[in-house]
Parts: sequence; structure tokens; C-alpha cells
Amino acid sequence: MDSQLLIFGLSLIAFVAVATTVFLLARQSTRERKRVTSILTSFDVPEEEMDTESEIKEIRSHQYRFYRISGFKWIISVFFALLLVLLTTFEFWVDYFPEPMPGKAYPINLKISYPFSFKKIHYSPQDSPLLARNKIVTIDDLELVKAYRASRRLPALYALAGYYVVYQLLILILVFWFGQFSSESREDENKNLVFVFLVILLVLLVAKFASLTGIISVYYVPVAMLAMLVNILIYNKIVPSLVIFTTIFVAILSDFDSQLMLVLFSGGIVTLFWLQNVKKRSQVFSTGLAVGITNLVIYLAIVPMTGERLLSAIVQQDAVGAFLNGPLSSILTLLLIPVFEKVFGHVSPFRLMELTDLDSALLRELYLKAPGSYHHSLAVANLAEIAANEIGANALLLRVGAYYHDIGKMLRPTYFVENINPQGDNPHDKISPYASSKILKSHIILGVELGRKFKLPRKILDFIPQHHGTTVMDYFYEKAKNNPETAGISGSYFAYPGPRPRSREATILMVVDSVEAASRVLTDHSEETVRKAIEKIINHKLTQSQLDESPLTLSELRRITTVLTKALATATHKRIDYPAQTGIHAQFGQPAQPAAAAAGELIGADTDKLVIPDAVRNGEAVPPVAADTIAPAPKPPDGKKGKREDAPPTAPAANGQAAAPSLPANGKKAKREEPAPAPAGNGHSNGHPAEPRPDSGGPGQSRT
Repeated sequence: MDSQLLIFGLSLIAFVAVATTVFLLARQSTRERKRVTSILTSFDVPEEEMDTESEIKEIRSHQYRFYRISGFKWIISVFFALLLVLLTTFEFWVDYFPEPMPGKAYPINLKISYPFSFKKIHYSPQDSPLLARNKIVTIDDLELVKAYRASRRLPALYALAGYYVVYQLLILILVFWFGQFSSESREDENKNLVFVFLVILLVLLVAKFASLTGIISVYYVPVAMLAMLVNILIYNKIVPSLVIFTTIFVAILSDFDSQLMLVLFSGGIVTLFWLQNVKKRSQVFSTGLAVGITNLVIYLAIVPMTGERLLSAIVQQDAVGAFLNGPLSSILTLLLIPVFEKVFGHVSPFRLMELTDLDSALLRELYLKAPGSYHHSLAVANLAEIAANEIGANALLLRVGAYYHDIGKMLRPTYFVENINPQGDNPHDKISPYASSKILKSHIILGVELGRKFKLPRKILDFIPQHHGTTVMDYFYEKAKNNPETAGISGSYFAYPGPRPRSREATILMVVDSVEAASRVLTDHSEETVRKAIEKIINHKLTQSQLDESPLTLSELRRITTVLTKALATATHKRIDYPAQTGIHAQFGQPAQPAAAAAGELIGADTDKLVIPDAVRNGEAVPPVAADTIAPAPKPPDGKKGKREDAPPTAPAANGQAAAPSLPANGKKAKREEPAPAPAGNGHSNGHPAEPRPDSGGPGQSRT
């Protein structure tokens, strides 16, 4: 009963915590607009020349400093192995059990950790618990516990060495296996390793508590929580290995219970199938339910093999624990995700989905202050997502990074070409090339600082300096070299401060950012031309050593080139001319195409077989049909069309547009006598003489 109350209390606390978190997030979103205005108005943009290189170096010096230690992963592996040895032998070092009170129920299962004798009776760790949980303590029990405490001994040295060797070998294998799947920089890999060790330690603490006290069943050990957190915050390729090693560690702490290992392993593996492309928190709850059902089925299938009865109290307690393991793991996962995001700089898909909102305050300000940069960011995001999906990179992370990679431009928008009015003055014409390069480089440090004030995740902030790397601004560099006063200047003065891209996603963003900008100056958008332009850009990045720290392979770069070529070639397709009556030609000042010829081309029919109003025959543009246009007269009751025998001209409609003439009863077109030639001056909007009408014996279609 006490365990059920404890579980209910923990569940209630978790529910209140989740509800409070949701309330605070909703309240924070309502205050975001006011915060944006205050941040942007108080943001100081220095007018003097900014030392961007030193600013970026200062920012980078405070990031990952702890994870840059040489041999960090091996040091942390030794430390973690020693920590597990201490955890395994915890009961030898600490009197963890409470003092029994005669006449009261004992709160835990007091297991025997080391052999001892009392009243000529020998007790060993293989025996049943010294005191069972909820047992009423007697005087004999009190003396027995005192004798057990008095005979406490430290673990043997060879036992400690054995534990250490086992743990150290398993951890080294895990670290090596972890490195095989990691495609990130050394700092990020070390940071992720610390995160994984910390989560494993949390799981093992629960396992040790359950094993020593018996307050909760060992089937509550949240191995599935470890799988969910790693799957959501890092990547899922390493999850099976982590589940295997963690269940082994749990088995060592729980006297090598193979039944427990099988149940926990099955539940952890299920998360791989239910958390693919996770984007909603509801998917985590559904995964927890699937884990609970799997645990319960596996446990109930194993119980008959052990000879235990399904209706026994222990089996029922463990079955409840096996099922609730899944839902509780999902709740703990959602509670711990914000903590690990803050501590380790991870970003969950849920946070990324919030950042993809184009109506967010920061992106809205980017649109208002630098609309050209805003639309450039959207185009880059679409192309980058296609490239990421092609090679299996994190497309959602890359899309968000593309949205925010140029937010620093909103503070000095008029100095960037996408925001410069073509008919206006170029501010770079009034300053030196070196000053222009300093201003362009300043959007990196300004973007990072602005992102920090808006509390963007660290992974998103990394895109801002890395998408330019240390590339040289060739335009201003060549302009400076052509000036006799600065002919011998070094290209390093025109290089971005870096660092170079260190992840697959940052590398893709660097390539796509240059490709999207170059595609706007291409006059020929055929696949061959686009492919050559993309290959030239990638080769230029390679020659400038921008991809030296990138985990992308040449094969992946070729695949990215292929998908970007197809995307850009199809995105810049041409359309056929619109008919003149749409008003598009007149609106944009282009030559209007006769409506009769346009209709024949669009429908694929001969204009001789079309019914064409008189105004259209003369090459006049037909205005759009107004909403109050009078409908054509209804057909005669017999369903036949009336003959046209010297009928007077049709009265104009309410909007002044002539109604279409009717066909004669024989279905053939009535001939007109003495057709009047179209005026030469207004027959076409381009001033050419009108083409012969289809019914005058001329060609079947007009020239376009």
C-alpha cells in the first residue's frame, strides 16, 4: 500500500510540474512581443569599427572550455568507472538502513551485504532479507540488526579490483562505440559523452535504491528514459548500444537478474520504433505507453518459465512496475529535457518546432527591418532541408539554423545587397573596401549577441559564425587590390572570423547559402548551368580549406550537388504568356497578346472553331468580368439555339462589356459581310498592324 501511495504521489508531482511548465511557457509567449521591442531598442550597435575577430574569439573561449581538455574522454571514462564501483559497494561504506524501532513496521527490506554470525547462526548475502519490509520489529530483530552493523566490513581489495576491471572495460567499449557513430566535433562529442554518463548514473541510482530498500520494484528502473533522452537530444544510432550496456550495469547492481535484464532491454529498444522523427510531446507519451505494454507482456511471458504463480503478490507488484515503467519514463523525459537543454546546450525537436514559427517576434522583426535577408533565409532553409534529407542529416535543426543565421543583418540592413534598393544609392560606394568588409563581418558578432539576448539554443547560435567560416569576401578584396593604395593588402583582412563549419548541418548551410545567392545572378537556369555553378562554389570552399573540419564526405557533397541542381532548376522555371484579358501584360507594361491567339494556344484548338467577341477580333484587350455582369439570356424552351438573322447588336452589359454572339442553329459560324479592318493604331498594344481575322480567309491564328 505504501508503494502505491508513493507512486501516486510521484505521479501527482510530475503532473503538477508538467502543467506548471506549460502555463509558464504560455505566459512567456504573451510577453515575447514586449521583450522584443525592448531588446531591439536597447541593443547597442557601435558606429566605430568593430574588432569582429577578437569578439568571436572571446565568445568561443567561453564555450566548451571544459570539453577541450586533452584526453578528456579517457579521463571521464576512468572517473565514471570508479564512480560505478563506489555505487556498487555503497552498502559497505555507508549505514544506509534506518534504526529499527521495536513494535513498529520496518520501512525497507534490509538485505545482507556481507556475511556475519549471530547466536551461532551464520548469515550470508544469499539468504533472505534480514528484515522484511513492513515487518513488526521485535527485540530479537533489534539485536540482530545491531550485530549486523557491528560486524560490518569493507569490501575486499580483489573484489574492488574485479568490479573496476569489469566496469572500465565496458565503459571503454562504450566510448569507442560512441565515437564510431558521432559525426560532431571533439568538443560536442565530449559534451554528449558527459550527458550520456550522467543519464546512466541517474538510472543506476534508481536501480540501487530499488535493490537496497525494496520500497519500489526494480522493474521501475527507467532504462527507457535513457533511450528517450538520447534519442531526442542526440541521435538514435547509439541507443541500442546504450540500452545493452545500461542493462548490464543494472544487472550487476541487482545480483545479475536475467529476467529484469530482458524486460528492461525490450522496453528500451521499443523507443527506437516509436520516436522516429519525433516532433510532438504527445509522441513521447505514446512511446511510454508502448514501452509499458511491451514490458508487461515480456514479464508475464517469463513468469511461467520461472515456476511462479501469476497471482502472487510479488508477481503483481513487479507486473505493475513493469507496466508503469513506460509512462513514468516518458514523464521524466519531458521533465528533464529542459534541464539538459540548459546545461548541455542541447536542443530538442519540441524547441525547434517552436522556433520554426515564422510569426515569432525575432523573425517578424527581421522581415520588417531586412525583408531581403528574411526572404533569403526562407529560400536557404527550403534548399538546406532538401539537402539534409538527402544525406540523413538533421533537417529540422538545419531549417531553424537557416531561419536565424542572418539575424545580425537587421541591425545594419542597408549594407547588405539583398536589402539595397536597385534604384537607390549603394552605401558601399562611399566607403573603402576594408570598411565594407568590417561592416559585413559585424553581422556575425551582432547576430550571436542578439541570439543570446533572445535565448536561442547554442546549436542555433553556432550556425551564425560557422555558415561563413573563414571565407574571404572576394568582391571587396579584389576591389581593394585594384586600388593602388591598397594593392598589396592581405586577404586575411577580408576574411570572416570563423570558425569553419564543424557539423554536417553547418556545412550544408555554408554551401546552400552561397548557392542560393549565386542562383539569383544566373541568366541560364538549365540543369547543366546550375550544376556547374554549384560545383564551382563547392570547389572554391574546398580550395579555401573551409571544409577541413567538416564531417561531410565527398560522396555526400556529390549527392547534395545533385538535389540542389534539381531543386534550383525547377524552382526557376518559366511560364507561358498569360492571355491579354487577364490584365497582366497591361499591368507590367509588356506587349499584350491577342486573346484569340492566346486562347487557341492554351486550349490547343483552332481559333476558327472558337466563338470570339467582336472586341477581341479587333485585338482589343477584354477587361476582367465584373461581379455584376449580366448573365447570358436563357435558351429557348425547345432547347435549340435561335438563328441569327440580321439581329441588331447585343446590348452592352451592366459593366459595359459586350455579350458574346450566339451560334446559328446549324452550328456553323455566320458570315459577316464587308468586315471592317482593324485600326492600325490600336489593333495591338505593341503598335503592329492587326492580323487577318479567322473568318476573312487569312491564317487560322494570329501572331503572338
